[in-house]
Amino acid sequence: IADPRNRAVAAVHSGWRGTVLEIAPQTVRAMQDRFGSRPEDLVVVVGPGIGGCCFEVGPEVAEQFGRSGRTKIDLVETVRRQMGRNDGAPRQFASADLCTFCRIDLFHSYRRDREAAGRMVSVIGIRE
Repeated sequence: IADPRNRAVAAVHSGWRGTVLEIAPQTVRAMQDRFGSRPEDLVVVVGPGIGGCCFEVGPEVAEQFGRSGRTKIDLVETVRRQMGRNDGAPRQFASADLCTFCRIDLFHSYRRDREAAGRMVSVIGIRE
């Protein structure tokens, strides 16, 4: 999440637990409090992660999303909806739309590879 006007950034990991807890909208509120950010000035970009195509969950997780049984959850779409209804929508919302589970040629995935999985790093910043 970047606020170019106030030159503030936040790197947020929103797995299923963070998404259920609405970590992205909470981060926007924290940026408002700390930096004076306005939601309409923010740029939100979701990097690669497990996609709705591959993120199958059991009933105990599905229930957290208002669903039942084994189902697939689209975390990016859930975060997009959360951002649109909490204290105003960001100026721009974009997603890499790259699934780390099915794109074995590009990404590591603990869910797919277990202990053999490598690690990934994400970076956010604002250029001069």
